[in-house]
Amino acid sequence: LSAMLLLVLYFYLILSGNYGPSGPFLIGFMVLLGIAFNLNPKLKGYTYTVMIFGAATLALYYPQPFIFYKGYALSQLITPLIQFIMFGMGTAMAVKDFVQIGKNPKGCIYRLGMSIDLDAFIRMGHRSLERITYRNCCWHHSGRLLPQWRSLQCN
Repeated sequence: LSAMLLLVLYFYLILSGNYGPSGPFLIGFMVLLGIAFNLNPKLKGYTYTVMIFGAATLALYYPQPFIFYKGYALSQLITPLIQFIMFGMGTAMAVKDFVQIGKNPKGCIYRLGMSIDLDAFIRMGHRSLERITYRNCCWHHSGRLLPQWRSLQCN
């Protein structure tokens, strides 16, 4: 009940245009919803997911503690953490999981195709962005920086 009250207050603040103080209400809603899910036997399996959404909401509203810690850029931890997570997922697999893939490889092939598509789209977008940035963020033939890109750092 208290989680729903926080959600109503959050929507009231958003709809009235008070975006600044709305963050704690949404974060509180997510945390209380996670606690409520943990107490309900049917929803207990979703507790972790709701808490992850709560942590993501916290990071979106208050990003500074998640950027640096005592001068250390936390962005450098992304690759090792993903490696750790993937290792944990791999060790949780059993032989029966691989047998299941051998019996029905359609899903695995479909996901592989989706991964290749996604990779191709990301690479094409990155190359397009590089071309646009290089084309627009360079010196004009007259020797002046293009006015719409004056604030950008050019190489």
